[in-house]
Amino acid sequence: MLADKREIRRKILALRGNLTEDERNQKSDCIVQRLIGWELYQQAKTLAVFISFGDEADLSALIDHAVENEKEVLIPRVVDRKNGQLRFYRFTGWDQLETGAYGIREPDPKQAEAGRIEELDLIITPGVAFDRTGSRLGYGGGYYDRFFASLSRECREMPPRAGVGFELQIVDQIPVESFDVRLTHLVTEKEIYQFS
Repeated sequence: MLADKREIRRKILALRGNLTEDERNQKSDCIVQRLIGWELYQQAKTLAVFISFGDEADLSALIDHAVENEKEVLIPRVVDRKNGQLRFYRFTGWDQLETGAYGIREPDPKQAEAGRIEELDLIITPGVAFDRTGSRLGYGGGYYDRFFASLSRECREMPPRAGVGFELQIVDQIPVESFDVRLTHLVTEKEIYQFS
């Protein structure tokens, strides 16, 4: 199973890496417009959003839109690499970010206030690959799997979990393990998929 996941990661990261900057920007704009027009996003008061890294879909316009519309935006920060732990902080501006683990821009805990994850109405998650059953393949660190597990302990009801990626990141099947938490939705440049 581990070899299968590695092969899927290698293949999809190569495909995503082959997008030109213009293609990535155009597809990212489509994803952001889909998210802005989505009822779950519109109703959400508090949402978790990742800061795009490398050739991931760029969600900076979504973050700006959310802040302008007085939504509380929580951004993840790696706080424990050894145990794969994330903590989410309130986003108040791009100047509060610093380069953190893995070269990803993260909230500076000296400037940002910790967010209350139990108040989340929507979680927007990154991923390397997705399938049409809601399975998600990340980069291999298990950060979001651990976050989802902790969230299920702290919340009465798990909020919707929407993966974000390009259509080319959809594969036939992702090998799943007992600790994997399925997404409820996947948002691409072409569609919003809903999983039961």
